[in-house]
Amino acid sequence: MRPGRAKQLNALCSNKTIAIGRTVRCTLHKPSRLLQVKTVLKQRYGVLCCCLCAMMDEQSKRQRRAIASANEEQIERGFARATKFVQIVLAKENRTFDKILLEHCENLRVIRGGVRCELFVHESLCNRFGTLHGGCISTIVDVLTTCALLAMDDERSERGGGVTTDLQISCVKAAPMNTYVQIDAICKRLGRTMAFAQCEIRSFNPLLNKNDENDDDENDDDDEDRGFVVAYGSHTKFLGNTGPRL
Repeated sequence: MRPGRAKQLNALCSNKTIAIGRTVRCTLHKPSRLLQVKTVLKQRYGVLCCCLCAMMDEQSKRQRRAIASANEEQIERGFARATKFVQIVLAKENRTFDKILLEHCENLRVIRGGVRCELFVHESLCNRFGTLHGGCISTIVDVLTTCALLAMDDERSERGGGVTTDLQISCVKAAPMNTYVQIDAICKRLGRTMAFAQCEIRSFNPLLNKNDENDDDENDDDDEDRGFVVAYGSHTKFLGNTGPRL
């Protein structure tokens, strides 16, 4: 192999070429250059280096598995914080305002960027017209976006959930008593001192949506299957040391 060609190859690879002939074995410094290295070897040397390709493919698979494992750990840590927050609110000795709401929440789980749960529209959550109260909707947006914030795997999300600086809601359609609604709370941005989240409340039929436990992202945009929009809102929180770490 001429020095010029070896130099070009070594510029793409992290280790020097250790075998010349029908195979050239080396490891990539950047897996994203896998296709580039394959093309160079095939065009310049007339061989498709099987060992090289196999090693790089295996390295890429290991990295993908490591990333997937890290993401699962992040989700577990975030869900543990959100669950702990809910347990604190639902504790027998606790008498805070948001307890009555969480007593009727079911199946809290983590989705991409936040949390999702179902809420039974109990009589205690309704107004005199027999529909979900606007004040309850505000509390839903407040509490569930806080859970979404805590579910984010970030050091700043552990600061007790922060305190509200701005809370906005828009009521679109009434949710009748003794029905279910589904709540999606998503953390849109987590800064150094401020966090921004959004929440959407939709009608939900447990009989029609009993197979919705997997929460596939592909079905998130299917508005007809998910029911009509009841309300939506946004929540801004200050992330100072406002409470015990969760």
